[in-house]
Amino acid sequence: MALDDMDEEVYSTIFNALRHGVRRNILRMLEDRELTHTEIAENLGISSSHLTYHLDALKDLVSKTENGYRLSRFGEAAVQMTKTVESPEPQIKPEDKKQLKNITIVLSISLLIIAGATIELYYLSSQQNKRVSNLGEIVDDIASKLDQYETMESILGNSSSIILTNGRELSFRTSWIPDSLNPTRFIMIFYVPEDNLTLCIETAVNKREDFYFPLTLQEGNVYTYSEHDNSSDVFQHPVLWCMNITERFETIRMPVDCGWYSLSWVGPVSVHHDGSAELYLDWGPRDMWVDADASLWSYCQLKYNGTATPFLVDTERLFSLGVHYSSAFVDGLMDG
Repeated sequence: MALDDMDEEVYSTIFNALRHGVRRNILRMLEDRELTHTEIAENLGISSSHLTYHLDALKDLVSKTENGYRLSRFGEAAVQMTKTVESPEPQIKPEDKKQLKNITIVLSISLLIIAGATIELYYLSSQQNKRVSNLGEIVDDIASKLDQYETMESILGNSSSIILTNGRELSFRTSWIPDSLNPTRFIMIFYVPEDNLTLCIETAVNKREDFYFPLTLQEGNVYTYSEHDNSSDVFQHPVLWCMNITERFETIRMPVDCGWYSLSWVGPVSVHHDGSAELYLDWGPRDMWVDADASLWSYCQLKYNGTATPFLVDTERLFSLGVHYSSAFVDGLMDG
């Protein structure tokens, strides 16, 4: 509601109260103390429903409390106007009546102006409270982000293998198989600092038509063995997402929340109880990989609403990776 409309409504309520005897009496009664609905009805000698009708008409002049009714600020102003208008005029000269009337009018207008100013102050106070509330939400958000970055700082300080970055480049060539592999090139173990982020991967692939790269996202650090519900010597962290990349150029986006993740361009990674990790290549005959002479390049970033967010990468134990081959792959290797 606009401020001018609020002014008109309050002014109308005041004048409606002052021109009705029952409503003037209600205002006078509430001037001294707070009264219940029953007390007001008994003092006026009217029915409860009749009183309710008049109380509804008084609107902003009377405030309902936990125990009954009392005058609002506008109601107090209306009572003062009533006293001014109804004060006895003993032995007032006719020429003074006009002056007194003019004074009364000026006083009434002044009271109405004060009432309007009070409404405006209330409106400004409400707007200020809303701004303070918004600032409080901003402060809470900033505090939450500071907590997240304090966690990142703690992780950085506890390990010399952790690096802070805005992006990570990964690559792979099939000619590296079966030679010794350098996992730091195609496996990324990273920490997401907050919820509701997006892992964005820009890819460029050079390959023959029937070839693919098995991009895989696993929960946690794949080089960390977990004994929870695991009696085997080999443990594999849960695979959250996997995709065979076949397009030459592609942008991949995956939603991620706060925590550790492992991204691999050669399928899921398993880890032994002693901490050694391995890949199990079950992608077909040897010539599908080695002779394909395929290669890829990718760039990984974490983003929030399109803006890059710093994240942590762990390079620990990424310099030794065992490779187990499927029978089809081994047969192809021996034939070669």
